[in-house]
Amino acid sequence: MDSQSSCIHKAREGCILCRFFPKSGNGFTLIEMLVATGIAIALFAAGLILTMSDYRAGSFNREVETLVVLLQTARSNAMSNIGEAAYGVAITPPDHPRSYVLFRGASYAESTLVVAVGQEYAIDREAGSADEIVFSQLSGDVRIPGTITFLDREREVSRSISINEGGRISW
Repeated sequence: MDSQSSCIHKAREGCILCRFFPKSGNGFTLIEMLVATGIAIALFAAGLILTMSDYRAGSFNREVETLVVLLQTARSNAMSNIGEAAYGVAITPPDHPRSYVLFRGASYAESTLVVAVGQEYAIDREAGSADEIVFSQLSGDVRIPGTITFLDREREVSRSISINEGGRISW
C-alpha cells in the first residue's frame, strides 16, 4: 500500500500534502498532533480570559453591594433608634484606610465603631460630598447628600450610589 492510496483527499495523483506528509495508516502525524494541541491551547486561553473577566465583574459588583448594604444598615439602625443614636458609614477614614466603617454616633470622630469592611476598588466621590454619610436618629435624613462613584480602571466601568436629603439610597 503506497502513501497515495491512503490519501484522505481521494486525489490519488498529485496530492501535495500526501507527498510531503505521507500517512502510514497507524495513528496521527506530527502535524495533526501540533494542530490539535494548538487548537486546545487557544480554547483554554480564551476560556481563561473570559473567566477572569467574569470574576472581576462579580468582585466589582459585590464591592458596590457591600457599601449599599452598610448604608442601608446604618439608615435602618438610625430609623429604628437602636442605641438611641444616629448611624453612619465612613468611607476610607484615616485610621481604617481602604475600608468602609459602619459607626454609631453623630460623626465618625465621636463615634463607636460597629464594623469595618475592607475595600478592593478605587473610589471617587463627587466634589463637595463628605467622607462620611450620617443618617439622623428616627428620621433617617442625611445632612450632606451626595454621590459615591466606584471605578474599575482596568475594565473602564463605573457605578454610582446616590444618597439624597431624605436618606434615600439609589444605585
